[in-house]
Amino acid sequence: MALTKTELRFLTNLNKTEDGCWLWRGKERLGGYGTIWVERKNLKVQRYSWMIHFEPIAVTTLIASTCGNQMCVNPDHLYIWKRKKSERNQETTKQ
Repeated sequence: MALTKTELRFLTNLNKTEDGCWLWRGKERLGGYGTIWVERKNLKVQRYSWMIHFEPIAVTTLIASTCGNQMCVNPDHLYIWKRKKSERNQETTKQ
């Protein structure tokens, strides 16, 4: 199966390190997360990596890395982060 232009752009902007991280070398936004333009949307690269390696995810689903590096997109380091109910409650009371 041929790669899409976006997948090719994603793969050519990676730096694979000795510790197993795949570091994003493309655009970065405030907060230190990498971003990639996909179908007229700016996505975090960790989210995009999850989607191309595993499955599509809901807009509200959060992706985090086990290594703690915000620029790491290695699918082996990524997981779906589920906020604790107490964290969600704190957010709603702040608004």
